[in-house]
Amino acid sequence: LLKLNDIAEPPPSKAEDALDCFAARLLASRVGEEFEARVVGIVRFGAFAALEGAGAEGLVPARAFGERMRFDAARARLVGQRSGAELVVGAPLRVTLAEADPVAGTLRFDLPDPRAPWR
Repeated sequence: LLKLNDIAEPPPSKAEDALDCFAARLLASRVGEEFEARVVGIVRFGAFAALEGAGAEGLVPARAFGERMRFDAARARLVGQRSGAELVVGAPLRVTLAEADPVAGTLRFDLPDPRAPWR
């Protein structure tokens, strides 16, 4: 008989969870501040960005880019449907910390100006 653990992906390690929660707790008092970041992942619903120097990662939702974004899985990029601007892994971003959840260990970012500097 199969158990759920036999077919599901293993959860992140407790150490990874603890580090994420710790980073979110440290940054919770800095919600609203701007940071330099770098894109470390592209997904259909946005991009994951890591803060320069801190390494803490969070989500920049697709809606933060100020236009409808098309996900191009083959090239691992988001493309602005109006502007044609591309967002790829490694691209620098200036982000605003919108939310830090120490319990879940998650960060959410917005862009201070959706038109720049990702274009």
